[in-house]
Amino acid sequence: MAKIKIEIDEKRKFTLDFDDLKIDEANLDQLLCDQPGSYGRYARIAGMAKAKVERIEYQLEELEANLDSAIRDAKKKKEPEEKMTEGRIKQMIISNTTRLAMVNQLMDAKEQYEIAAAARDASAQKKDCLISIGANRRAQYDTELSIRKGKK
Repeated sequence: MAKIKIEIDEKRKFTLDFDDLKIDEANLDQLLCDQPGSYGRYARIAGMAKAKVERIEYQLEELEANLDSAIRDAKKKKEPEEKMTEGRIKQMIISNTTRLAMVNQLMDAKEQYEIAAAARDASAQKKDCLISIGANRRAQYDTELSIRKGKK
């Protein structure tokens, strides 16, 4: 499986190791003990990645509002009598290089969030599998005990 790097900011960088999501049936007890911490780590990373997406969305919205105001103000100063169409203003905002860079950041952040959320969800599924495997083993053990008792 793969290792994927998730970067929230300069100080908070994480590596998601999808090998952690494998189940080693020979080591069930340890996996069951480690599962809450593992899930918590994935959930924490997914939460931080989601917050990063929301911050960038807010910053993008703020940038677009500032660009809109700046474009309108510049137009009023140059040609106060001429009106600029909403379509032209929107086109100028969309093609702004700072905005385009921020849109790319947002897309990267969304991708990282989706990966982190998938890892969190896979960790929850791992817990369910561990519980099922443990229950099956207990049932098998109980059956074996019943058979042994019957033979005596």
